[in-house]
Amino acid sequence: ISASFLKRESVVVMHGVDTDAYAPPPDRAAAFAESRLPGRYAIGCFGRVRAQKGSDVFVDAMCALLPRYPDFTAVMVGAIVPEQAAFANELKRRIEAAGLQSRIVITGELAIEEVRRWYQRLTIYAFTSRNEGFGLTLIEAMAAGNALVAARAGAAEFVVEDGVTGVLTPPGDVDALAAALEPLMRDPALAVTMGQRARARVEEKFSLDAEASAIADVYRRLI
Repeated sequence: ISASFLKRESVVVMHGVDTDAYAPPPDRAAAFAESRLPGRYAIGCFGRVRAQKGSDVFVDAMCALLPRYPDFTAVMVGAIVPEQAAFANELKRRIEAAGLQSRIVITGELAIEEVRRWYQRLTIYAFTSRNEGFGLTLIEAMAAGNALVAARAGAAEFVVEDGVTGVLTPPGDVDALAAALEPLMRDPALAVTMGQRARARVEEKFSLDAEASAIADVYRRLI
């Protein structure tokens, strides 16, 4: 989209992710059990807690869905900066009002190694940004083998094959997010299969090797 504004020839190189660092766990059930969270499966939403990231959209969808799916726990990983404290406190109030304090966990900021472990504990990842540059968590979650439900923000429409490696939804739409998540929560085996396809797509199109090769091709043409 940005390239379309340029008045000269341009090449777009998509971001890549380290598919060794972001990888499925040997045993996802064991990885989830490590977390000591209730249930059998986790659904995550990572990034700074703020409206731009759609943190409120995720919380509202979880408040609607979790009572119907007791095997799931929701996890939000990301910093709460001082200027977003009031926003985060309102989310916590909604969670408490729904009686879901033990099943919607907000971890705060974590070291990157721990973030990678959390991806491995997830079965489903929700990308809920209202707007983004690219949205690296898209390909991080896919690389970890998570089924993906993604708002049409940032690079989501270029990364996700709708209905194959993930499901695309309108940004900021709680009902659409819940409707897309529910079939995956109802049938975790479906989520696992989607996650496997997502991993294969990242390996093919969004690895660090793919990014480096595309950049190298630009230099070869210039030379």
